[in-house]
Amino acid sequence: MSIRKLLFSIAELLIVSGTGCIEAQAAEAARNAQETVSTEADANQTQGEESKDTAEDTTENQKEKSKSTTEDTTEDSIEETNEEETASETDAEEAKDGETALLSIAPAEQGISETAAILVVEEEPWYTEEDLKYLTCLIYSEAGDQCYEGKLAVANVVLNRMNNQDEYMFGHADTIKDVIYDKKWGTQFSVTIGGSSSMIATALTRYETGKYPNQEEKAAMQECEKAAKAALEGENNIGDYLFFRMYNKSTANKYKNHVIIEDHIFYNTK
Repeated sequence: MSIRKLLFSIAELLIVSGTGCIEAQAAEAARNAQETVSTEADANQTQGEESKDTAEDTTENQKEKSKSTTEDTTEDSIEETNEEETASETDAEEAKDGETALLSIAPAEQGISETAAILVVEEEPWYTEEDLKYLTCLIYSEAGDQCYEGKLAVANVVLNRMNNQDEYMFGHADTIKDVIYDKKWGTQFSVTIGGSSSMIATALTRYETGKYPNQEEKAAMQECEKAAKAALEGENNIGDYLFFRMYNKSTANKYKNHVIIEDHIFYNTK
């Protein structure tokens, strides 16, 4: 073999040998790369699992905090509601006590009128329908043609006699009817003379039936009833006078303590 051929053979062997080394190095590099990828994948998986666990822990913590906050808020709301209900009950009891105290105070102490007191607590009138009827009919018979003040004054003469139990002349008359028909010292009201044909008997028939000869007489009876109610409820325009009659100068001169209302003079004998 010539030297040239030998050199070519050696060169081929080196090339082949070099190629094998390169292939071995490439395979080794591939293995290293695969291991690196596997390691990074494992690391990423581990990191993902840790992130998932952290997220779940965070979510659970947030749920617990939210639940705790909600429960605390609910408890606070319940306590506030209970406190408000207790305060409302206390206010209601105090208001009830206040109303009870208000009703127990006399109208004069409250600074209100008797009418206002009646609006607070409704009470039955002290007088009866019969009392109202007889007083109205007496006014109609004695002062039906007089002004309202004159009608009211006649009503108060009757009531003064009924209430003046210490007065020797009228202590025996306990009701309005008794005062009207009183004859212990003689007839007290001339309109009662005549029995069933007396002026007051006629007035009672008109009052009970509602039949009047004309509208003027009906209106007069209505005003007499108004005056009677006012007197029964405490309205008084003559004080404690016990007597009245048609005005005349001799009576006025005899009884200095008097008041004149239209055609009548009201007075006391003492």
